[in-house]
Amino acid sequence: MEDEMKTGKSFFSVIVLTVLLSLITGCQTKAEKGITLSPDLEKMYKGLNSFVNDLYVLHKKRLEGREFYITEEVGGYGGLTNDLEFYNKVNYYDSKSKRLLSTIKWEKKNPDNIHMIDLFVYDNKGRLKMKYAAAYLPSRRVSPYETLISLHYYRNNTHSFREFDVFNVRIYEQCNDIKDEKKTFFAFHYEDIPDSYQELDVEKHDKYRACFEHASSTVEPYNSPLSEQAETNTDS
Repeated sequence: MEDEMKTGKSFFSVIVLTVLLSLITGCQTKAEKGITLSPDLEKMYKGLNSFVNDLYVLHKKRLEGREFYITEEVGGYGGLTNDLEFYNKVNYYDSKSKRLLSTIKWEKKNPDNIHMIDLFVYDNKGRLKMKYAAAYLPSRRVSPYETLISLHYYRNNTHSFREFDVFNVRIYEQCNDIKDEKKTFFAFHYEDIPDSYQELDVEKHDKYRACFEHASSTVEPYNSPLSEQAETNTDS
């Protein structure tokens, strides 16, 4: 795993992480007014929105033929949004296992608009295996400002996970003691993620390899939630 290319260090990745939010917040007004955006920006918006749409389709597929129940609550924001009832949050639970399958926040004033969506996938022991997440800013709907896929692993007495965005940029990784989740061995944000365990202090080499030697350095194919391989692994 260690010799695989880490996409988080590419020039494109840097642009995605440092400029994407400003593009979304700054350029959306132009898009909302009908001003033509660059082809690259249009393509990026399309990819981000397609990810959200695919998550909603996957959410519905996972509920087909399954007994489930829901809970609901209203929430919102202060500040510039100034709407404490901005969204209706719906949690979907599997009736048999009681596990949380999905959470969707719907805009109350525009009830067909997804404000946020999370999907949770479990292994055969009931442990979290994968999490999808996407969210829009309250005041901007041209594209989501956040798209995340987390892959979880349970080996060598550790619980580790890596978090990627839809563009396959690794933006976070963490490893905890499997018996004591409060005991954290590593927690690296994007800019601190090592390309190799050899970048760390020598005394940390063995633990880092124990945490992440089995972890994927790519999120593909899960950044395409409706691909055949991705769907095969999201039916739990």
